[in-house]
Amino acid sequence: MNNKLQADTLPSPPTEKAQQNSMFRNVGANWLGHFVFIVGGFLLPRMIGDHLGQERLGVWDFGWATVSYLNLLTVGIASSVNRYVAKFRTTAQWTEMSKTVSCCACIFTGSAIAGLFITIILVYILPWVAPPSFLPYLKETRLLLLCLGLSVCIDLFIPTYVGVISGYQRYELLAIIEATCYVLLMGCIVPVLLFGGSLAYLGALVLGMRIVEAFTKRLIARKLCPQLIISPAFVTRKGLQTVFFFGSKTLLATAANMGLYQGNNILIAYFFGPAAVAVYARSMALITHANKLLFHYGRVFTPSASHFQAEGDYTSLRNLLLQGVQRGALIALPLALILGILGSSLLRIWMGTSYAEIPILPVLALGHFFVLAQVGSFYALMGLDQHGKPGLASFVCAVASLTGSIIMVKFAHVGLLGVAVSVSLAVAVPYLTVIPWLAMGITGISLKKYLTESLLKPILLCLPFIACLVGARLWAGPSDFSVLIFGLGFGGLGLITMYWIWVVPMAIKHQILGFIGR
Repeated sequence: MNNKLQADTLPSPPTEKAQQNSMFRNVGANWLGHFVFIVGGFLLPRMIGDHLGQERLGVWDFGWATVSYLNLLTVGIASSVNRYVAKFRTTAQWTEMSKTVSCCACIFTGSAIAGLFITIILVYILPWVAPPSFLPYLKETRLLLLCLGLSVCIDLFIPTYVGVISGYQRYELLAIIEATCYVLLMGCIVPVLLFGGSLAYLGALVLGMRIVEAFTKRLIARKLCPQLIISPAFVTRKGLQTVFFFGSKTLLATAANMGLYQGNNILIAYFFGPAAVAVYARSMALITHANKLLFHYGRVFTPSASHFQAEGDYTSLRNLLLQGVQRGALIALPLALILGILGSSLLRIWMGTSYAEIPILPVLALGHFFVLAQVGSFYALMGLDQHGKPGLASFVCAVASLTGSIIMVKFAHVGLLGVAVSVSLAVAVPYLTVIPWLAMGITGISLKKYLTESLLKPILLCLPFIACLVGARLWAGPSDFSVLIFGLGFGGLGLITMYWIWVVPMAIKHQILGFIGR
């Protein structure tokens, strides 16, 4: 069997230009697919709030915040499939790929089984551990947690096949699968809500669609890489140690994010009740959409960085890092400005006045700008297996943030705004310190040049956009619709013009113009 696997011919390595074109296509496909999730993310909370009430919307958010911790059972090795598939595919080491992926699949299977038992235990003990304000919704919450927990268990099993697809840099296939399943899910949820269905029905629909999505991803991964053999015979102690070592670094960053985002939701639920969870979660949802847009941009850097490292092409690797930082800032800055300056108007139009009374969103947007701008660097470092220190820094900051949130809520009585300040500080610090330091070490440039390369051009290009947003905030009148139309209309037109002239590569311009011409 091994001889057969090794007999495959070595694939022709793509050039740096081809690699960049592939990255552009992958990012575009990721964003088009994620647009569906953005639309659904705006519709679903509003519909739950209108048909089931703000309290049950908070229960929905609390349910997701609770079961999200099950993702820690993958011990951070989900991203290792992506990296090692890209690495071994470059050198046609199919046996090594099969060994590594089989070890990951073994761990994922154990994680899913463990997640199943934890879900059952959690549903059983919920009456004794749930916040008192959730007791009127206890039966509904238990059924919701059961369905959501089972859906996360499926997510724990499927990263093997997601990693194969992304390792082949076929992100457009992932985008099509995930977007299609989400559209089908929303098509089922809407009539259920209209006819008075409960949160338990919504949870059951999520579970059913997760099963369909997992089966489809498995089928596609098998078609993409027929050389891959997943078998217990390939699982070795050394292989498990390798993926655990890589995963432990990712686990720290994952645990940090869980603690910051889901942990604070649970903290708010215990201190303020489900209605406050719904208020905080809506501002956090807008930040999450921005995070996911940049995640879909940044994750294509992991296989690309791993590919260049495997080939010893450090010039292309250096260019990848520098371009990734600048382009990340070019995407992140407008998003942060929109959420920070016009976010309150967006919240009032989307959910109502009560969701925008506390300036949570501007505080979160400021702190998350630094995360969004450097996300390409983080995922490139992951592809180089250099993400341990950023993960450790994020974990330490998350622990400090949760401690600070408890102090500000319980003793300083600053409420949800204090939680937002604590979260923003925690996410910003690692991306202002550790990640730039590591990136500078790889690229061999000074801090001044690194900051100039990454921030100067985005800031200069966004100055007219900033003026339009501030002008809309101050002078567009009392109507939130007028503020958004003026700010995003005139500001967006100016930003697109500036980016078309100074940012979009000439080859992409020709492709766009050719497409319009056809």
